[in-house]
Parts: sequence; structure tokens; C-alpha cells
Amino acid sequence: MARRRTHAPLRVLLNNRLVGQLSKASTGAIEFQYDLQWLEWEHALPVSLSLPLREDVYRGEAVAAVFENLLPDSDVLKRRVAERVGAAGTDAYSLLAAIGRDCIGAMQFMAADSADEEDTTTIKGEPLTGAAIETLLRGLSQSPLGLSREEAFRISVAGAQEKTALLRHKSRWWKPAGTTPTTHIFKKQIGRLPNGLDLSDSVENEFYCLKLVEAFGLPVAKAEIHTFGDTKALVIERFDRRWTKDKRLLRLPQEDCCQALSIPPTRKYQSEGGPGVVQIMSLLKGSDQPTADRITVIFQVFDANPGLA
Repeated sequence: MARRRTHAPLRVLLNNRLVGQLSKASTGAIEFQYDLQWLEWEHALPVSLSLPLREDVYRGEAVAAVFENLLPDSDVLKRRVAERVGAAGTDAYSLLAAIGRDCIGAMQFMAADSADEEDTTTIKGEPLTGAAIETLLRGLSQSPLGLSREEAFRISVAGAQEKTALLRHKSRWWKPAGTTPTTHIFKKQIGRLPNGLDLSDSVENEFYCLKLVEAFGLPVAKAEIHTFGDTKALVIERFDRRWTKDKRLLRLPQEDCCQALSIPPTRKYQSEGGPGVVQIMSLLKGSDQPTADRITVIFQVFDANPGLA
């Protein structure tokens, strides 16, 4: 017997193609099912290695791991985001219904009756001055990800650090609206933590680590240090966005190891039972470039990462 649903399914899109539906049952369980037309498309790919293409509905931990890992890490932060945008809860379905228009990777989450349709040729948003960006960055503690209930700006960026994302277009910074993607992530200077640890040089430290890795000949994200008024931020070009020759901005499908291995965000780190080097190396056997990817992981293990866990 099918589970009774009390929530309207969300459409899951990849660059304007319907991939499937994310649903929430009356029990609170999250479900995902691929769309039949997507399964019949010759170029169809799974949303995650842990959710291979099939007609049957997916339920349980694998579904939760894929979609919860698109959200901010901290439960406190997720509650604040939910309060800020009026989400019905902090579960993956509720938050992605509210902020899932621009996530890490290519997936977008839209209500079935949403009037917004993806248009990769039209940029919608508000151009920002330096002063407006400074205000946005300074307000991240009160407005996580820079979100508010009154604006159409909706993004989801995983991680624990205070950050937001904006669009770079025609030599200006924009706050996108509707389904327009972001192109850069802004990571604010951390400063001094409540326990006394001084991370006031976090921006410079991460920038230095990126340049160090680049000097070893490994691929790194393009990043710059920007100062807006008195506020400093590391501005990182998103690896999962790509401009085409005909001026369309595409989202690139990607997933992290936790999603691929069905590991929930509560066990993201190895110290909390998350994946270790052995599991990651085994996963990379299926890569198009297994040797190169494994070398990159080994280099990261020797603490050459860009200031990340």
C-alpha cells in the first residue's frame, strides 16, 4: 500500500529537465522517484551514485543522505534559516522547498505549481553596490546565507561557516532572483570564536592554502580576497557553474563522497563515523581518472587542503 502524502511533491530539475520528484509522506519520511521521461532519455544520469536509475521509489537513509547533504551542516543554522524564510521545518523536504532553487551541484527543487521556470538565457536579479555587499556580509549572523522572507533570493550552501553566494555578471555583483544561478561563494572573515580562538586571519589563511596547492600543480578553485567597506571576504568562483559560448549559465551535476556513500551529514567527518581514506579510495575506483583522483586525495590527507575539513 502506498504511503499517504500530506505534502505536495517537489519537482527536481537538472538544467530545466525534470529528473524526478521529492516527496514527504505523512509519517515524515522523505521519498524520491525518477520521472519516467528522464529514465527514457538517452543521456539520463542519476542524481547520486547511491540512487541508481530505476522506476521504483527510493526511501530511507540513502534518500536522506543525498538531499540533507545539500543543506547547511549545523542544526542551529538550519533552524535559523527555516525561521528566516518561513520553512515548515528543518528536514530536507521542508528546507529545499523553501531555499532549493540554487544548491551545490545542478539540482533545483520547485513546487509543482510554481510559476518559475528555468531560463538559462535571462539573468534575473538585483545589482549590488559594494556598500550593499558589506551590509549583506555583516548581517550573516542574523540572516544566514543572506536570506530573508521578503526577498526572492533563495540559495542553499552546505558547510558550517558563515557564507553566502552571488552572481558575477557584466562586471557587476548581483543578488539573483527566481531560478537564476549564483557563480561565486563569499566566505566572511571568521574572527574570534567564543572559546577565545582567534581566526581573524581565516580569509588570508584559506587563500594562502589554495595558492600553495596550486603551486604543487593541482587544480584548485579560483579565489580572490575582496574588501567591502571594513568587511573582508574570500570570494571563490564556483566549480559547479559554467558559462556557455552562447551566454547561458549552466549548473554542473556533482556530489560529495557522503552523498555517493549514503552517509548522512551527522556523520560527515571521520571522527564522527564518517568516511575514511579507504572508503574514498574504493569509491574512486569507478572514476574516469582513478589514478589522478586518488593522488589528489592523498595530497589532501597530507594537510594540503584549502583550510577545509
